[in-house]
Amino acid sequence: MDRLPKVSVIIPSFNHAQYLPQRIESVLNQSFTSFELIILDDCSTDNSQEVINQYVANFSQVSAFFNKENSGSTFFQWQKGLELSKGEYIWIAESDDFAELDFLKKLVTVLESNPSLVLAYCNSTIVDEHNQPLGTTAEWKNASFQTTHWSEDFIVAGQTELDNYLSKTCTINNASSVLFRKKAMLSAGGIDNSYRYTGDWLMYQKMCLQGGISYQAACLSNYREHSNNASKKSNNDSRDLLERQRCFAFVFNKIASLEAKSEMLSIASRELAALTYNLLRRKFKPVLFIKYIRQIRSVDNTYYFQAQWLALTHLTKPYSNP
Repeated sequence: MDRLPKVSVIIPSFNHAQYLPQRIESVLNQSFTSFELIILDDCSTDNSQEVINQYVANFSQVSAFFNKENSGSTFFQWQKGLELSKGEYIWIAESDDFAELDFLKKLVTVLESNPSLVLAYCNSTIVDEHNQPLGTTAEWKNASFQTTHWSEDFIVAGQTELDNYLSKTCTINNASSVLFRKKAMLSAGGIDNSYRYTGDWLMYQKMCLQGGISYQAACLSNYREHSNNASKKSNNDSRDLLERQRCFAFVFNKIASLEAKSEMLSIASRELAALTYNLLRRKFKPVLFIKYIRQIRSVDNTYYFQAQWLALTHLTKPYSNP
């Protein structure tokens, strides 16, 4: 009987045929070789299926599944991949990104050496459509938080990272840079596919409550910025702001530090003011606004009323969300 792979690599794919060869080959050429590769195409309308089938035909560790209808959210694909996976660790390798060839070797080593860790992630080089570097995620985060936190490797308690950073915004910038312990993902409830934009952030928050996390300052992943990023924000219905509010509401009573909770509420209230402004003043969608408020309150009613009280002071100066 074949041994089970140590890592399950999941590539959720949608209309990224031009990037798929580089993405897939950066997985197949990893120096760490105990992995399976599961490609999940979400009913692409370009020639993605043709590209994928070429790799399925030529590499025994590659399997592919093609949706007949588009799911509407990458997080459906994440959950499907999790359910299909056989490995101890999960790597969600987004189809427009690519990795350095020691990505798995270095992050598997970290998780194998530290059983209490729920995930390990790394710094990423931000590249454009032509692979030209634009900077790193660490540079952006260090500047945003006025810190040097992401300049060096670290291992930290999940609760500490949640209080200081992940309660405020998604500081694990892209899933392609993360190796998850599957057991911890399942203990955290898997992926909530009711989200379209911030399901990753919610999952990181939940996993931080399960154990510690590790960060590698080396750029082992490459995150591609382009006009068709799945993570681009939706300005029409402000759903991105709604989902961020749901994440704030989830984490509100999970923050251990009163100072950190106050800092999070300050940020969250400004974003709630932006949500209110967008839907009531710019778009005039009161029915949608009421629907969104009900969703936020269903997560944590106390959070909503505290954030709303603070938001009233910001409504004349709409906040530009991250």
